[in-house]
Amino acid sequence: MSNLKRTAYHETGHTLVSFYHGLAIKKITIIPDEKTLGTVEGGKLPQEDLDCYVESRSKRWIEKEIQSFMAGYTAEKMYFKKGSIQGSQSDYSRAVTLAGCICGSNEEIGALLELCRIRAKNILTAYNELLPVFANALLEKKEMTGRTARIIIREAIINLSRPGRGT
Repeated sequence: MSNLKRTAYHETGHTLVSFYHGLAIKKITIIPDEKTLGTVEGGKLPQEDLDCYVESRSKRWIEKEIQSFMAGYTAEKMYFKKGSIQGSQSDYSRAVTLAGCICGSNEEIGALLELCRIRAKNILTAYNELLPVFANALLEKKEMTGRTARIIIREAIINLSRPGRGT
C-alpha cells in the first residue's frame, strides 16, 4: 500500500469532519512538500498568533477544530486498521495546544482529546461509504479546491443515498 493512498485517506478524514461541521476548507492536497505529505488548508488554525485567534472563538468551535485534527489518524486507522505516525504527530500536537486553550489540566486535555477522537470517529463512521469515494477522487486529482471538495461530497452523498444503487 502506498504512502499516497494512506495520505489520501488521512486528508479525507480531515476534510469530511470539517465538511460535517461547516468549517472552512480552501484546498486539499496530497502532493508532498518539504514539511508534509498532504494538507487540508482552511479548516486548520494558523500556527502563529494562536492565542489571539483562539480568544475570538467559542469552546464549541474549538472542539470542532480538534475533531478535525483527530480525524486524519482516525480515518487511516478505520481503513487500514492502524494509523500512521507520519503526519499525525503534527495534528496531535496542534490538537493538544488547542485543547490547552480551553482546559485547565493535563487530565482535562486528555479527556477532551479522547472525546473529540470519538466524535470524529462517529462522524467518519456515518460517512463510512463516502470515505473511499472521496479518497479515490483525491488520489485521482491529487489536489482540489474546497469548492470542488464540497461538490464531490454532496454528489457522493446523493448517489450513496439512492435506493437500489449498485444493483
